[in-house]
Amino acid sequence: MAKNKRTSQTPRQIPPGLPPVGPNRVVRLDPQAVLEAGNRVRIVDCRSASERRLMTIAGAVPFDARNFEINNPNKGVPVVCVSWLGGRSLVAAYRLAKQGYTAYDLKGGLAAWKTAGYPTIRAL
Repeated sequence: MAKNKRTSQTPRQIPPGLPPVGPNRVVRLDPQAVLEAGNRVRIVDCRSASERRLMTIAGAVPFDARNFEINNPNKGVPVVCVSWLGGRSLVAAYRLAKQGYTAYDLKGGLAAWKTAGYPTIRAL
């Protein structure tokens, strides 16, 4: 019974159009799904500050492994982790999933986002 209860709670945290994610699991989303999710997800840029200054997705927050949970206490908002090609972000997404966040990874990374022609900004 507890398993069903846990399963029934997961979809409430997932914005419409995004696949459900189980505990300690990460789903890779294509750039279009992330764009369509808009402000219903929090985009987490897992790259270095110098990389973010060159290009990032508008509204993305930097990933700081030591303080992420303190700075982002609302685990009800799904997170989408982003790196250039998807390697660092996938590691970060699994880490956040283990901390109780609903975590996704941008499939193909920021490179795929840029190739799709989606907007980027220069971080300050």
